[in-house]
Amino acid sequence: MMYFIFDNQTLTGVFCKKRFLVIYTLLFLLLSTFSFAQNKLIRQIQSDYPKESLVVLENELFVSIDIDHDSLKISTRKRLDKIHLTKLSSNFNEEKIFSSFFNALQSFEAFTMKQQKRGWKKIPATQVESYNEDSRGIFFDDVETKKISFPAISSNSRSILIANHIVKEPRLLPSFYFQSIFKTKNAKLIIKAHKDVSVSFKEFHFKEFAISYSKETSDDYTTHTWEGKELPEFTIEPESTSIASYSPHVIFFIKGFSIEGNYIPVLSELKDLHQWYFDLISSNKPNNPYSSIDSLVSVITENSSNPIAKARSVYYWVRDNINYVAFEQGLLGFVPASPEYVFDTRYGDCKGMATLLKYMLSQAGLQSYLTWIGTREIPYSYTEIPTPQVDNHMIVSYRDDDGKLYFLDPTSKYGTFELPSSMIQGKQALISISKDSFLTEHVPLVKSMDNEVIDSVEFFLEEDMLIRGRGVISFSGYSRVGLLPLIYGKPKSIQKERLIPFLIKGNNTFSIDSLSIEDLEDPEKPLKVYYTFSVKDYCRKVGDEIFINLNLDELAELIKIPPERKFSIENEFLISKKLIQVFCFPKGYEVTFNPKDLVIFNEVFNLSVNYNKSSDKLILEQKFSLNKLMLHPRHFNVWNKAISEYKNYVNESAVFAKK
Repeated sequence: MMYFIFDNQTLTGVFCKKRFLVIYTLLFLLLSTFSFAQNKLIRQIQSDYPKESLVVLENELFVSIDIDHDSLKISTRKRLDKIHLTKLSSNFNEEKIFSSFFNALQSFEAFTMKQQKRGWKKIPATQVESYNEDSRGIFFDDVETKKISFPAISSNSRSILIANHIVKEPRLLPSFYFQSIFKTKNAKLIIKAHKDVSVSFKEFHFKEFAISYSKETSDDYTTHTWEGKELPEFTIEPESTSIASYSPHVIFFIKGFSIEGNYIPVLSELKDLHQWYFDLISSNKPNNPYSSIDSLVSVITENSSNPIAKARSVYYWVRDNINYVAFEQGLLGFVPASPEYVFDTRYGDCKGMATLLKYMLSQAGLQSYLTWIGTREIPYSYTEIPTPQVDNHMIVSYRDDDGKLYFLDPTSKYGTFELPSSMIQGKQALISISKDSFLTEHVPLVKSMDNEVIDSVEFFLEEDMLIRGRGVISFSGYSRVGLLPLIYGKPKSIQKERLIPFLIKGNNTFSIDSLSIEDLEDPEKPLKVYYTFSVKDYCRKVGDEIFINLNLDELAELIKIPPERKFSIENEFLISKKLIQVFCFPKGYEVTFNPKDLVIFNEVFNLSVNYNKSSDKLILEQKFSLNKLMLHPRHFNVWNKAISEYKNYVNESAVFAKK
């Protein structure tokens, strides 16, 4: 038998070595397991998304709505985790965080996770640029942007951003979109609300996506969770509606909350939104009549024989003399500047211009109303969701003695008294009558015939088969409004250059010989352009026969919709066109053939093509009217089939032969 004798120091050393060995082994196993898990994640993502250079692993928004004493305490936490799968994704190494008065950034963390042999290395983002970024054409707002550049982005690295905000105005909660411009593995919205806070929400465009909803209730809080998985990237197509019209998202809002048994409404119904808006606009009403404005109103309405003439005069003065500049800073994004300020400075945003217009109308003895409305890029109505997310614009509503309602938008630089601005057609308006009274009305769609373009030309052949002609084209309604920014106040050479696309005939040899414009200044009349022109190499002469396609001007609107298109097409306005081509054929010739008439009537447009002839003229008249402001995918086949029929037809030529 052998005995080993150890003193205390020797035993301690042995035990320390054993403990170090155990810890090292456990750490090695932990790192190996972690490394294996991360490598497995990368392999799985590469397998699931073999063609992608970048995938959003996680897009999560956590919203906390609590009660702090007698008010609401609202915060959000955004986490965005992207994995970069190829070197190309290094082009997407930047993210932006926004902070404003109402949605204040409290803190953020941004870092790159770089793959190592054993696990990941965290590399903090230190390159952060802060600046104020112009948004949506706004002259000034209080939105501060932080542009973060993630370091060391390469294949199989991850960029992670965590941002915490405080929401200071409970009526201005964010919305949540599940999609991105990249494919998304997981997107989640979590709203944790105090039990005494009533939260409502509206889901949009969930039908074709794997998005689940769950609700959990504890003693003090209710948690709403939406989770979307394997979401495709959203695509943006030309002339399409905004992504709010087709991308899945949730709009949530606070209806109200209770404190010690007293219920405090926030946005429980539309009257709460109107009350908040009314209080904001009431804070900037003029205390006393403003003599400079009052004197001007007297001058510009002195020759007006009736109320509607007075209203026209006031509207056009504001439209023509106040420069529109958008201004959003905190509450100034909701509170209009005073009429005096807008009048004196000669500029204002939509709220300031509307307030001045309303004040001037009142000084002319006319009743009008401030009106909130959303442009067509916002696909919501006040009936659906009584929140500020429905609107982004302010105008003035005026009702004449016959009860007709006019929606006056002085920010529409070339608009008319009769026409609402095209961007608010069909939208629901919130009209403030008084503190406790309001109306909702829909802005009508302007009929296609009110936006008519009529182009009438008469032309003949010279001996060398050169076409010479003269024409007049008129633009009404929105057609006129859309043309004016291109030519108003421009030199004649620029006007001529910019009018060519509207006047061109035959082929690219088309040349304008002379041009004059009529009624450029009068907004109530159609704008007319008189012109003479010539076209080379358009018609053919074979022996004693002349072949000419009288369709010198095809309808530019009639273009086929690509078969791969997914989303609706939004037209700016309904339009009608009348194209009249009068061919004075040479003496000694007669018409031996002209194409048959064509009529196409369907739900998206109406089209007719008719030929009429006399002893020395052949007249082609085309009429077109667009019936739909929005072409949905269900309309595409109808549209394309009709276009094919039209295109085949317009290729036919008329034939003239010597008698």
